[in-house]
Amino acid sequence: MSIRRIAWFTLPLLLAACVVDAPGPAGRPCSATDPCGPGTTCDPVTRSCVAAGGDLARDRSQPGEPRGDLPADLSPDTLAPDSFKIPDGGCPTGYNPCGGVCCPTNGATCVDGVCCNGCWDGKSCQSGKTASACGVGGAACKTCSTSAVCKAPTCTSGSCGETDAAEGATCPSGTCHAKSCCTGCWDGTSCQAGTSNSLCGKGGGACSDCTPGGTTCKSGACGGCDGCFNSASACVAGTELTACGSGGAKCESCTAGECKKAICDQKKCGTQNVTDGTACTNGKCYGGSCCTGCWNGSACVAGTSTSACGKGGAACSPCSAGTCQTASCTTGSCTTGNATNGTACTNGKCYNGSCCTGCWDGTFCMIGGALTACGTGGATCAVCSGAGTCRRNACQSGQCATPPDPGASCPGGVCDSSGSCCTGCLVSGTCYVNDVNHCGSGGTSSCKTCTGNDCAAPSCSGGGCTLDTAAKEDAECPVGGNTGRCKSGSCCGCVVSGTSCTQGTSSTQCGNRAVSCQSCAAPTYCKLVYTATYACAP
Repeated sequence: MSIRRIAWFTLPLLLAACVVDAPGPAGRPCSATDPCGPGTTCDPVTRSCVAAGGDLARDRSQPGEPRGDLPADLSPDTLAPDSFKIPDGGCPTGYNPCGGVCCPTNGATCVDGVCCNGCWDGKSCQSGKTASACGVGGAACKTCSTSAVCKAPTCTSGSCGETDAAEGATCPSGTCHAKSCCTGCWDGTSCQAGTSNSLCGKGGGACSDCTPGGTTCKSGACGGCDGCFNSASACVAGTELTACGSGGAKCESCTAGECKKAICDQKKCGTQNVTDGTACTNGKCYGGSCCTGCWNGSACVAGTSTSACGKGGAACSPCSAGTCQTASCTTGSCTTGNATNGTACTNGKCYNGSCCTGCWDGTFCMIGGALTACGTGGATCAVCSGAGTCRRNACQSGQCATPPDPGASCPGGVCDSSGSCCTGCLVSGTCYVNDVNHCGSGGTSSCKTCTGNDCAAPSCSGGGCTLDTAAKEDAECPVGGNTGRCKSGSCCGCVVSGTSCTQGTSSTQCGNRAVSCQSCAAPTYCKLVYTATYACAP
């Protein structure tokens, strides 16, 4: 044994020999605030009073040396395995003094004088490997938990985790089976709802079969007859059409009328509407009723109106008709007929089922453009007659008319384009009467142009050309280079003896403008004294 080791063993004995007080009670708990009495010391490992220099010999004096026997709650996993009794020279580098031992600074913590390698629960050092006290290095212990269903908390290397809960562990309202929470019943292989008579149960317990005893599964337990008793006095489920009922009553046989189907709903007989369009007596089902009229898309109607005609539950149809036809709905079918004669139609009236735009003669529709059948818009045909002189009967645009009849003969002449009898001269349908430029009679087209002279205007009278002297009587007129005056249609230069006229240009009968002629005495003679004027002059 080394000298250093001998020193460590001898020192406590020497210290104990120096204690003069009575020894304190050995084995009681101790701490830094509750020291041991005289003759004892507080073992930093066991945290209990021991005889001074006695039990401390079991502690290590160097890292790695055996510590001797330790209490069960202070296993090497709990206390730092590398802690050792503080030597004379103090704790080496990497260690701190802790309750009489050197505690490693890496992997352990000195808590209340204990070098703790697990976790500290507030009073003592725990192993730190359980879910209820998890941790390492002297850290505060953690309580591991999980909110996942059918999972259990774990502690690994001081960290919390989770794993699958044990088979049969409890879970909310059930039991864990095959890693899931079963709230019904367990048939040994899988979780069932637990509500059927053959697999009845709850809370994840084993499934029960209620059928051998004729009972039913109610609230997860086999009990009395929850269905109904059939004719053989056997309790049945009560969910069949032929055996419907509950509460142990006598089973009913569910029936339904036309367009309905029987059902057993919640163990009570009822009915449901069959699918729309299903055939029924003389019709089809709609909304649970048999429609023998027609279906308008939202309701069944009689099917007898022209706006909704049909039968046998077929879709309603509107009845329509062409011009001068009427639509009707007869026994669910659309038919047409002729409209009443005289009913208005486009530009006419209806007769015998057709629109007459001409005229109606009482039997047929005529075009309406003939003299014996004139009319329009389906009106009664008219006979056009009664045209007068120089007029003709005509049917124009369905109306009787008497337009002019140019070229037709009339009393004393020919009809002109205005419908009058022309007794004068007729040129291109225009009648000219006593017109000097169109002079004629009897409606002739061979008109003459009447001409006059210096002392008479042209005139047409009775279809013949004449001269009108009165119009130019006493007017100046040219005669033989002299100027005369008109007298009774002739140009008179000078008047001879008050009875006859002459040109007035000779020396024996000289004068102008119908004055009395003069005989020029020498040395005068009849000469042109100024323009177109003759007179006696030297």
